[in-house]
Amino acid sequence: MNKPLVEMILEAAVDGIVFLNDSTSIRYINRAGREILRCARVDDSILTFSELANVLGFNPLEISLEAPRTQRILETRKGGETPRYAVERRGSPSLRWEQEATIHGVPYLVRGIRLPSPHLNISGTLLFLTDMREVQQKE
Repeated sequence: MNKPLVEMILEAAVDGIVFLNDSTSIRYINRAGREILRCARVDDSILTFSELANVLGFNPLEISLEAPRTQRILETRKGGETPRYAVERRGSPSLRWEQEATIHGVPYLVRGIRLPSPHLNISGTLLFLTDMREVQQKE
């Protein structure tokens, strides 16, 4: 698959998509992510990691880097309180977690996937920002 096609697919996604490398650099934000985080144009200066963590209300890399040591189990949302964050670990080296966040007054579910890939020189966290208003209206 060539790069322009991948970029077209990412830019067309409804969810915000953000990639952070392990050295706290934001390497990519798709169109929806730029709108959610209010850096709407591609040529706008990208948020700093500190600004992103402030908008989210938590440090996504801290969860991705600390969670493998604690190996928390993904908890369901049915009955009871939603945990601060939930983590799922399957048989692969990737780690998945989720946490709710309010971004500019809108509720979002932030899903993170840890991507440790020394073979491809890609280590970081991929974030998916999903607007929860529609889900909450159905409940």
